[in-house]
Amino acid sequence: MDYHRRKVVCFVQTLAGTRRTYRSGLAVSERTRTAIKHFVSFPQKFNRVESRLHEISAVAGVLMTSHKVNANKNEPGTQKKFCILTVCLGNLCRSPAAEAILKKKIAEQGLENLFYVDSCGTGGGNPDWYIENGWSYHEGDRADPRMVRIASERNIKVDSISRPMKPDDLEKFDLIVVMDAENEREVRKAAAYWGKKYVELAKSKVEQITKYCRHRKDIREVPDPWYHGGDSMRLVLDILEDACEGLLQSVTKQLNLEEQRK
Repeated sequence: MDYHRRKVVCFVQTLAGTRRTYRSGLAVSERTRTAIKHFVSFPQKFNRVESRLHEISAVAGVLMTSHKVNANKNEPGTQKKFCILTVCLGNLCRSPAAEAILKKKIAEQGLENLFYVDSCGTGGGNPDWYIENGWSYHEGDRADPRMVRIASERNIKVDSISRPMKPDDLEKFDLIVVMDAENEREVRKAAAYWGKKYVELAKSKVEQITKYCRHRKDIREVPDPWYHGGDSMRLVLDILEDACEGLLQSVTKQLNLEEQRK
């Protein structure tokens, strides 16, 4: 990443983290306050930061997402693969972890040439994320460093860049798995806004990932660990490892993919 792009992304990450920290009621570091004051004339004009952030975040997100797609030779449409999309609120913790777990299990089973996996979010809390010129709070941000660290303890590499769901995701992906009921409502609400075709696609493709749990069958949703940290993130990984194993077993059996291994 070149120097200027890195500055933009780092600044977006700083302000995005600040906004969420303000909303959670946690302390904000003096360093972060200084960054805000430098960006606007007076601290009380924080809302101006929000509007400027949206513009910068959109640019950074396009740059980062474009880099990710161009670097991935297994982009949907380049080969005939079964494409899976994992979805959560901000695309920072749960869906990046699910994406990484699926990729690891696919590699372990020698099925890389048969699957493509990606992740996205439903706006990170912005209710209008899916409308024309809509935006996501976290677009362009890297996955939550706490999840990255805890997942690495299990040799799971979480390295995705946050992006919001787009209409063509409903067309490109064969299976779209969400983490909880709110994610599902947001996806279906977005599909209704995008048009009848997308409503029908959502009906046939969107499912709760916990449907595929083999051992934790009493689990109905993957809880959001953002405000809870370590133990909650470990629980999320436990649930997702179970669900992802069941998902791959179900899909390979349903499509007879075992016969198409390398």
